[in-house]
Amino acid sequence: MDTVEIIFRPDRQRPQYSDQMWSFCLGLEDKFPGTVIRKDEEPHTVEAPSITLCGEHGPNIHYLAVPEGRELEVFLDAVRSLLIGATPDEASVVQLGKLDPPAEILVFMASACPNCPHVVSDAVRLALGSSMVRVLIIDVQQYESLSSEFGVRSVPLTVFDRSLSITGMIKVQDMVQKILSRGSVQYETETMDSAMHQGRFDHAADLVFRINGPDILVSLWKDSTTSRRMGIMLTVQKVLARDPKALDGTVPDLVALLGIGDASIRGDTADLLGQIGHADAVDALKALSDDPNPDVAEIAQEAIEEILEKAGDKA
Repeated sequence: MDTVEIIFRPDRQRPQYSDQMWSFCLGLEDKFPGTVIRKDEEPHTVEAPSITLCGEHGPNIHYLAVPEGRELEVFLDAVRSLLIGATPDEASVVQLGKLDPPAEILVFMASACPNCPHVVSDAVRLALGSSMVRVLIIDVQQYESLSSEFGVRSVPLTVFDRSLSITGMIKVQDMVQKILSRGSVQYETETMDSAMHQGRFDHAADLVFRINGPDILVSLWKDSTTSRRMGIMLTVQKVLARDPKALDGTVPDLVALLGIGDASIRGDTADLLGQIGHADAVDALKALSDDPNPDVAEIAQEAIEEILEKAGDKA
């Protein structure tokens, strides 16, 4: 390509950062004579202020950040690749083929993070090679609302299709494999688990209402630690608030866990069955009320009372 179009979208609510980003864009004209800088103040799906790189595959690389420090060279390499028409990592691009629907990758980064430029670079490489991949590079310190929405606790954090979150390093081939596995049970399991880990309990509840959602919830419960079960409990509360019968089908599998050796799982499972409130769990909970662990026995009795109370309310 002879030219690369760079679109700057300002935000009047953030004039200082917008001016900083605009100055950065204007500076690119000196570094790359083939760049065309354009300011666009029309509403857009990308949050402002932002910088968009437009190349052969359209406007699919968006920076919600002013590239600086280690991130600057990654950005400049992307512009160089667009100018010479290079397609980085052609093997990965061929694997992606024609995605339906296209993939979106969000990379949350910080300018001082030593690992972030590697993840940013790999995500940008995919977008440089395919119009089916859209990438947003987001500075966590400048876009706090987005960071809060996705529960960012550390960087780099990579989010696929605003759903599956991966914390830490992830290489380009792993990104490709995640994208290609969309829709599989493994992908949905990882997605629900990551949503709860990031504290996105409303989103995790949304996932429970999908096909296989309740089964995935149970599978995560079976392999859970105490801290993970806390996240599942919070998700269950969200689910039951929307539909009190949504998890009735999980009761047989959960009842089976009441007989395993770990007292903490027996107790937590009894608590969970109490929240679900289905009568089919009562007999198993009655047996558990004689558990040798007094804490487990107490929780089982409380769960029975909770189920009977809910049944009375329904009556």
